Amino acid sequence: MKRRMVLATAAVLGSGALAGCLGGNSAPANETTTGSPTTDAVPPDCQPLPDVEGLPARPESLTADSVASYVEQFETTYAVAENEEYEDATIARTSDVQQADGRYEVALDVEIELATRGTEAPADATEYRARYLVYENRLVRERRGVAGGRVLSRQCWTSEAA
Repeated sequence: MKRRMVLATAAVLGSGALAGCLGGNSAPANETTTGSPTTDAVPPDCQPLPDVEGLPARPESLTADSVASYVEQFETTYAVAENEEYEDATIARTSDVQQADGRYEVALDVEIELATRGTEAPADATEYRARYLVYENRLVRERRGVAGGRVLSRQCWTSEAA
């Protein structure tokens, strides 16, 4: 008899605890939730461009082609300098370029050759996405995961127009 009472109490408490999990979206009605938060505002804490050997010169004229080429070269050079496990075989390819509101937005797919060999690396260790926002005097870089596009890191640099 006591055992049935204990089991019944546990079932009631367990279903009450799960009710909050199963109750749906807990965001207030005026908020939206997304899988990959994106803010297009320029962060207030921009730093000067990193002192990395081999970074490309900013193009004199910003066009979709010049910005795509610049960002591909920048990402390839910066990624290798940022992480000592990457080899020079890091490849960044443009998947999309958009121009809006005085900036270019460039989406990249990046493949990495890891310097450590002998063990099989998970796919997210050898691939990622990057999103660059190229303004007249600012460069914003977002490193994103492959699955879902979640922002993993964000940098902002000031730059002098060429």
